[in-house]
Amino acid sequence: MLFIKFKTYEEAWQLNERVTADCIKNGEWSDGTNNYCNPTQNANGQWEVPILDGYEKYFTLAEISRAQAPEWFSVPTWRLRAILAVDGLEANVTAALATLPEPNKTYAERAWNNGSTTERNSPTVTMIKAILTLNDSEVDDIFQRAANIVV
Repeated sequence: MLFIKFKTYEEAWQLNERVTADCIKNGEWSDGTNNYCNPTQNANGQWEVPILDGYEKYFTLAEISRAQAPEWFSVPTWRLRAILAVDGLEANVTAALATLPEPNKTYAERAWNNGSTTERNSPTVTMIKAILTLNDSEVDDIFQRAANIVV
């Protein structure tokens, strides 16, 4: 089963509400069901909404793609920074963020210094990849290693 992951319960609940409304509107349930599926929290603290078999039509292609992304596509920022520090790249990233024009500089620095998670396909990661002259496979490796840290 695929799950769409969210940082907050509110985001997950909004998706659940939209899917529920679409199911009701289309007469999906005849047994009195009036809720698609309550979001649940996984071991990483993310909120999840499953894509149940037969209900795929109620989700956008972007939502399905997001659900199909590997676990390591979204990692806690501290893990990513730890791998970059071990690899000797963390200072380069911090210096690169300082060169961005405003307001992007402020946004990127806040995400880097205070963000809870970092998404593999985010614009900030794409920019860092270019500045550090990393290829996709090297960035994937960094994210996979970050996801597999055992403390």
